[in-house]
Amino acid sequence: MNNTLVKWAYPVLVAAGAVMAGAFFVDWIRDYGDGGASGWALAKDQHWLYLVPISGLALAVAAEKQSRYTRIIALFAGLLVAGDFAYHLFGDVIHWNLQTWLLLGGAAVTLAGISPERRVLRAVGGGAVLLALFAPWQRSAMFTVSVFDLSHIFSLLGVAMLLILGSMVAAVVAIASAFTTAPWGKTAAVVAGVLVFVSYFAMLLAIANMFFDWGAWSTLGGSAVALAIAALAPAARKATAAA
Repeated sequence: MNNTLVKWAYPVLVAAGAVMAGAFFVDWIRDYGDGGASGWALAKDQHWLYLVPISGLALAVAAEKQSRYTRIIALFAGLLVAGDFAYHLFGDVIHWNLQTWLLLGGAAVTLAGISPERRVLRAVGGGAVLLALFAPWQRSAMFTVSVFDLSHIFSLLGVAMLLILGSMVAAVVAIASAFTTAPWGKTAAVVAGVLVFVSYFAMLLAIANMFFDWGAWSTLGGSAVALAIAALAPAARKATAAA
């Protein structure tokens, strides 16, 4: 009996592998030369990309056969795309400017002030978020401009921009909640902190979506599913014992 993965994981991994293999041949980039560019086209210059459909196909076959190596292959397929994406995304942390550190750091401090005993942190965190959003010392780049300077890109980023503006309101509410022990203060701190994080990463995704086509998002999604199952899915023996 195969004890590598719980039974429900196999059909999910078959689908994830098939998506990774198939999406390689549709557009990944929206504007590239005279049109879009598929993973296949991009691989002509970046040869390691050929591993994407190979790993996807290998995953689909291994999961279909419920091979004992399925988890290992899923881990490789996940790290190849989703892992590489996360590495580059969070690797940029060291390049964050003061505004970004204030924005996300302020959100974290606000969340740390959930407890009424630490509600002063809500004011500190909310103040940092407001300072980041208005950022009077930087006006050159998309994330280093004041909130009033962002109106010209609203049509491109839509909902993400609404979330950014919502973060400003949430920061004000968080500061106000620092002066009360009422139950709504705790809720305000949670909403304010989470909304800032959601707003920031929604903005990043909105910008990325201006360049990446659905083939790239499908590949990333399939890879992320493979990585999550490889890392978190229980073994069949453990699942049986728990039942």
